[in-house]
Amino acid sequence: MGKPERSQLPKRRPAAEWKVVQIKDKSYEESYIGETDSFSELSIIFTLKRQAGFYLLRVCLPLVILVVIAMSVLWIPARHAEARMILSVTTFVAVTTFSIVVNANLPRLPYLTLLDQWMLFSFVFSPFGAFENAGVAWADYHKNRKAAEKVDRWCRWLVPPLCVIGTILCAAGYGFHFY
Repeated sequence: MGKPERSQLPKRRPAAEWKVVQIKDKSYEESYIGETDSFSELSIIFTLKRQAGFYLLRVCLPLVILVVIAMSVLWIPARHAEARMILSVTTFVAVTTFSIVVNANLPRLPYLTLLDQWMLFSFVFSPFGAFENAGVAWADYHKNRKAAEKVDRWCRWLVPPLCVIGTILCAAGYGFHFY
């Protein structure tokens, strides 16, 4: 029995996250020691390459947008505490839901991948705006508007770089396996 022609092979739909680099097959006749009959064996080796673009466009980009929205509360005036808190809580719920949906579609592994680490960091980082809002609202409620504005000003300068540094540390930790 020879190899089937290319037109006889079943059509396959490639997985969006994988690229098939090479497929090797090897068939041969084998027999066990003490056995008189031989049997046929077929060995197929797939070499696959993960397509990073799949995760970058469908997971990382939406998560970056959600985290930026979560940080945007720092530029809403302190006197709009309700609007700030609604935006903070809504983005935290969105990040939580997004995390659940993405994790349901990823393989269950006994270790954290870079994507897992970064999603965990984003999950922990996104409610920061709610905590900052509570502090600013408390200071504003106690007639300490200058302190509230000072906290906002400092957070506007500190939070975005901290987010970038956290992302870099996730990548560095993954590269050096600090988990």
